[in-house]
Amino acid sequence: MKKTLVAGLVGLLAAATFAGKDNVVVTFYSQGTDTYADGKTVRDGETYALVYTPNGSTFQGINANGDAVAPSEVVLRAPVAKDGKCPFIQFEIDEACVKKCYTNGTWSVYLLDTRTFDPTLDSNGNPVPTGVGGKVNGYSAVASATATANFASASATTAMVAGTAPADRQDVKITNIELHDGDVFITVSGTVASAAYAVEEGTTPNVLKLAKDSAARGDTEGDGKVIIVRKQQPGGAFFKVNRK
Repeated sequence: MKKTLVAGLVGLLAAATFAGKDNVVVTFYSQGTDTYADGKTVRDGETYALVYTPNGSTFQGINANGDAVAPSEVVLRAPVAKDGKCPFIQFEIDEACVKKCYTNGTWSVYLLDTRTFDPTLDSNGNPVPTGVGGKVNGYSAVASATATANFASASATTAMVAGTAPADRQDVKITNIELHDGDVFITVSGTVASAAYAVEEGTTPNVLKLAKDSAARGDTEGDGKVIIVRKQQPGGAFFKVNRK
């Protein structure tokens, strides 16, 4: 059965997306403007953490190394903040892994504060941020949603499939690929919300096959950009995204 998990409430917009036969897809993004605890706008490249907390437990925070306090678990670290918000993310989780590790619990999204600072202060006596990627100085909840074993069926979103992509959105292409913590972040441009997409992958660029459990929903924000997250394969891989 095709299944989906939608993580996103409390300021985070979310939409159901099609999953492969044996996996679950978590979809999340924010409209912005996202801010740190001090009110400053999130810096480009900052990390959003997708956290799972088992039922019966309470989220206790995130340590300086970026891990959640047990029994909560950071399932995905996405260093993708851009223009004050989180772009459209689709993260695939194998259904067997979900049944074994994430059966009943709460999924939440947190904006981490990993800013690094210049040792000197500005004219107002405030520290000057120089980038991101340091220790976690703090975090703020972006969204949360309760998830159980009874995930929403993808068939509930079939009404979203109807429609034809406009001419300016038919040129789907991969514009960037990055590796973070064993995950492959594939940025795809030219998608449309009324269409579904499939990922092909392989060890050589001329021999690509439909990736197992591969499916993605087009962008719903309006800029046609989607970031698809897949697990890194030993030896690396080449990717291609096609409209289904």
